[in-house]
Formats: sequence, structure tokens, C-alpha cells
Amino acid sequence: MPLDPRLQVALAALPAREPTTASPAERRAEAVARAKQGEGVLSAVVPPLPDERDLVVPTEAGGVPIRVYRPRPGRLPAFVFIHGGGWWLGGLDESNGMCRRRAASVPCVVISIDYRLAPEHPFPAAVDDSFAAVQWIVDNADELDIDPDRIAIGGGSAGGNIAAAVTQRLRDETSIKLVGQLLEVAATDLTLTTSEGSANEFAEGYGLSKADLYECVEFYLGDQDAKNPLASPLLGELHDLPPALITTAECDPVRDDGEAYAAKLADAGVPVTLKRWEGQVHGSMEADVVLPDVAEAYRAEVTNFLRAVFTRG
Repeated sequence: MPLDPRLQVALAALPAREPTTASPAERRAEAVARAKQGEGVLSAVVPPLPDERDLVVPTEAGGVPIRVYRPRPGRLPAFVFIHGGGWWLGGLDESNGMCRRRAASVPCVVISIDYRLAPEHPFPAAVDDSFAAVQWIVDNADELDIDPDRIAIGGGSAGGNIAAAVTQRLRDETSIKLVGQLLEVAATDLTLTTSEGSANEFAEGYGLSKADLYECVEFYLGDQDAKNPLASPLLGELHDLPPALITTAECDPVRDDGEAYAAKLADAGVPVTLKRWEGQVHGSMEADVVLPDVAEAYRAEVTNFLRAVFTRG
């Protein structure tokens, strides 16, 4: 299927990217400013829930901020969300709308993790922060009024990569049993070999470019080994992991990564559903202003998955 015509119009309207000598920190600040200016352009603004709290998970590195979204009182399951942004962009505020929607629609408590960003804090800082946060969430389930036996994890793009790594690490280093993992347009092999086909096919003109992908990986890894399974979860052992929903976009440089991860999970005996969204680009499935029908179907898929794993859990 060709690129959705509505996305063709939206992508054509994006300003051309100019070479820059700005530092990653300066570019990050510019991206935050652009995101605020563009609120409501792609996805509708979602008002706050009645109960939203910012907390800090204590760690040896100084603490990990989290945001807790609660749709109603009472003990609920929890979905731990790890935001995207190429490991060097993004934060709690940019994920507000999605977290609010998911909390209300499932319903469940959504807990968003604000991990340290590269390149100032390269791998494995993001994995360490997210791993510590999940442990703290489970240990403090009573105070958070969530069910410790019904906790799922997930993330988008770079966040999906981190979520997959944390899920493997929890299996290997703790007794925590998550009930599900939701990996959305995730990069799973940072050696950049698995995604070679899709990265070349959609190298330019589809939002996330091949050059963007390579830069993000360079920022994140620094001098670390891309073959480390916590950087490239596809290279890890995938047995005894929780049921997964993996979403990919047809016109996305990292499409092949997600689909390879789904295949390897299935080979390891892990229940997995793979959903490729035809005609879509990296992260476009939530763009309800531009693609209301796609966004509605996408959110239903995610909601139904989380309801199912929380029921089984």
C-alpha cells in the first residue's frame, strides 16, 4: 500500500531540515519549543485527568522522575510507559495526551518514566533508570494503589527498545512477572543490520529518515557495544517473556526491527501479536487530527491488548 495521501500532505508541509552546528542540548530545547507551538496540529490536546502526580524514584544516580496518571480511585492495574525520542529527545510532557487517553480507556494507572537522555547520559543510563523505576513501582504498589500482579510495560520507538531491554532484564535479575509488553515502532537491533532493508527503502521523505536513525543510535551508544542485548534486545534470549503486542508502520526505517522481534518472540514460544499499519510512517498512528480513523483503530488495538493482559494477569 502506498503512503496514506493525508500523510503525504502533512509531510510535504514540514520545513526542510538545515545543517546545524547546534549541540544536542540546544537542538533538544528547540524541539521542545516546536512541540509546544505545534500542540493540536497532529494530535488533539487531551485535558488532564483528575489525578496526576509527579514523583521521583530514588536511585544512586540521583533519582528518576515519573508521572502517575490515575483515571479513577481504587486499586487498578498499571501500565508503565517509556517515551520515545531517539534516546535523546522527549520527556513526560510530550507524552501527556497518550498517557491520559490510555489511562482513561483501559482503565488503568499509567506511569510514565522520565529517564536520562543521551548523549549526555549514554547507554545504559536509560535502561538502568527504567529498570530501577519498575522495581520501585512494584515495591510501592500499595502506596500507588495498583495491583502488583497486573503490571504491563511498553514504549514507543526508542522507548520500545528500552521497554524490551527492561523486560529481559527483569526476567533475568528479579522475580517480577509482568503481564504484557507493548512495543510500538521499536528499534530492536542497534547494529543496524536487521533494519537495513526498510531503512534503505524509506531513507528520506517519510518523517524519520535513515540519517536520523543513525544519528540517534550514535548519540545513544557512544562507545558502547551495539551487540549488547540491553542495547539491541533482538540479540538477547527471548524465552519466558510476557505476551506482546508489537506495532510497526509500513513506511518506517525501523519497520523490519519490530517485525523481526515479533518473529523471534514467537519462535521462543512467547504469545505475540504483530500489527503492521499499512501506509503509515513512524509514529503517525496516533495523529488523530490528520488521521482520525487510523488513530481510532490504533487506540482500540492497544486498549484491547492491555485489557486482555490485565484480565489474564
